[in-house]
Amino acid sequence: MSFKRTIFLIISFLSIGLFQSQKYESTLKEFNILRLEGELDKANKIISNLETLVSRDNPEFLPRIYLEKTKYYFSKDDFSNAKVFAGKAYQLGQRSNLQEMKAWGLYAQAYYYYQMDLPETAVTYAKQAATIVEKMPATPLNLAGQIYYLLYRINSQWDDFKYANIYADKCIEIGNKSKDYDLLTNAFSAKSTAMDFAYQKTKNAVYNDSIKIYLEKSLTFYEQHPKEVSQRTYAISNINLANVYINEYLQTGSQQAKLEVIKHLDNIDRLTKLADFNNELRANVLGIRSQIAVKDGRGDQAEMYLKTALSLLLQEEKRPAYYTIFNVVTALEELFKERGDYKQALYYADQKLEYERKMFNESSAQNVRSLEAKYENEKMADELKFTRETSQQRKIQNYMLSAILILLCTSLYFTIRNFRNKIQLQKRKEESLHREKLRVQAELNLENESRKRLAAEQTILKVQHEKAQKEALMHTMLLEQKN
Repeated sequence: MSFKRTIFLIISFLSIGLFQSQKYESTLKEFNILRLEGELDKANKIISNLETLVSRDNPEFLPRIYLEKTKYYFSKDDFSNAKVFAGKAYQLGQRSNLQEMKAWGLYAQAYYYYQMDLPETAVTYAKQAATIVEKMPATPLNLAGQIYYLLYRINSQWDDFKYANIYADKCIEIGNKSKDYDLLTNAFSAKSTAMDFAYQKTKNAVYNDSIKIYLEKSLTFYEQHPKEVSQRTYAISNINLANVYINEYLQTGSQQAKLEVIKHLDNIDRLTKLADFNNELRANVLGIRSQIAVKDGRGDQAEMYLKTALSLLLQEEKRPAYYTIFNVVTALEELFKERGDYKQALYYADQKLEYERKMFNESSAQNVRSLEAKYENEKMADELKFTRETSQQRKIQNYMLSAILILLCTSLYFTIRNFRNKIQLQKRKEESLHREKLRVQAELNLENESRKRLAAEQTILKVQHEKAQKEALMHTMLLEQKN
């Protein structure tokens, strides 16, 4: 395969992975908008289909899917399944080779514990996720935005202006980079809350003005990108801004402030999807309208607003918003007290006590769930610690076994080498002895041959000598004969 073809294939695989990731993100954005707008059946269908697709094509992405399923089950107040999928996301993330998936798993745990009212535990997991994200060469902006926004929410609950402001700024930075307009809407609302903390501490008017500025900015993203910001997010920004202006109107009687309140409440009323499902937000709108009516001396209209709000809140199929109901019946009690209708005032006072009791019961139930979640987290932490210690002990044992094995192998190697050396030495000795024996034998053979040759030479010489003697004798005899 040529170099160019190899490069082409690598780029193709990367492009396919990027395309898949973008497709997943687009689907998840659609899922979250439906979830936030209360269309849970449609949201569930989307996330279930996506889970099937990811399980088949890209299992590494599953921690992200399980996080979204955790959010879905919290939207249904199904704490049991929320715990199951948060745990799955965390476990898969821990086993994943991808740092981003580890961070998604940690964030799933942080989100779960935040929802279970265990902010300290949530912060621990969220900061671990943030550490991973901040060390990555290419920051996954969507994940970073969610982590920072969760950290902002926790610090705002703790009235920690410094860190709430830091994380709000981080959300704005991430939102601008990613062009995530839903995040930006929430981030500027978060920034306004941070400014409110600063104003409450310092009473500096600059901070009070900043509250309005940041909330106004948060509204612009829905107006410019209505399909990318959920109606619920937009409605909450309007509610927040209406609350700022209603306080100004109640304190100063400013007609401009009153007009601003009405404008933002009208913005919410125009949200068609919101009108279909979110009774708590609609009740908040009616509650603010009742405050204007009371201020303007229109008690009957205020009563109508409050009773309609109460009726909407009692229609909730899920867990009723007892805190909001408590505020509504308190307002009705005050309204009837001012009128002198103590019978109705007493009725709503009894209702207030009833909902105060329900709030206490719900708070107790939440505390039980929180304690259970805390116990499970501690148990999981102990199990993880035990697993790590066991793993460490196993590593030490493995190192020791490896060292022993190396020593045995080394000893065996040297033993075998010594044995081979001895065999080779013995062989060399035997070869040397054999050569020496051959040499000696050769010398003996040579000596024997020398002796034989010498004896043969002596025999020849003797024969020659005898021949010479005979010849001499014959010669003498011949001479004598001649003579």
